Amino acid sequence: MLLHGRADLDFDVSYSMPLAAVSSAYLYGHAGPEASRWAWGASATALAALTFGLGALLGGWAAGAAALALTVPFSAEILRFPINSLYALAVLVAAGLLVRRSRAPTPVNGALLGLALGLTLLHRSPLLFFPFLLAALDAVPSNGPRPGIRGALPVLVVPFLLLLPWIAMNWTLHGEFVPIERGRLQGLLLGAIHAVNKEDVALGLFAGGAGGRGGALAAW
Repeated sequence: MLLHGRADLDFDVSYSMPLAAVSSAYLYGHAGPEASRWAWGASATALAALTFGLGALLGGWAAGAAALALTVPFSAEILRFPINSLYALAVLVAAGLLVRRSRAPTPVNGALLGLALGLTLLHRSPLLFFPFLLAALDAVPSNGPRPGIRGALPVLVVPFLLLLPWIAMNWTLHGEFVPIERGRLQGLLLGAIHAVNKEDVALGLFAGGAGGRGGALAAW
């Protein structure tokens, strides 16, 4: 629906984040099998390179090789669907920029990290609260370099600037403040602690109500 700008009363366009919905529609409904195979190969190569690079950045070449070896058992699950790979790539880029910012906490590095985190949120929302956690950690006294207010603000502001068009669309469609997938915050919270993976069960456990896709963030 997002790809064609159409409204469908039988489908909640806000149920998935825009990058996930658009990339899925393009790869599985528009691009054809050849493009999907190309995306699989490109994703596998990029994931391997970024995993090795992140390990090497943290601990040298040996750590990079170890990181790559440790991810092999999980690669099939990640690569089964190209949209999973796209999200994994965004997370790896954000992780690399997080390391860069920890070593040089400048406003520019903070903005780059904020941009990367914003891209992960436009795909899926598990890192929604990470900027706030990072800001809290920045406030803890340390002997190492600290970003200060100027360095911390971009991480708090930039990711949510990227969400503004999504929030505006949801407000227009539903009259609700919906910053992530509509009606799925409870599943996000439980998924983060590996409790359950069904939104309906989560709603029943925590709210005592029937399942469904409705519900606003303010209720939580």
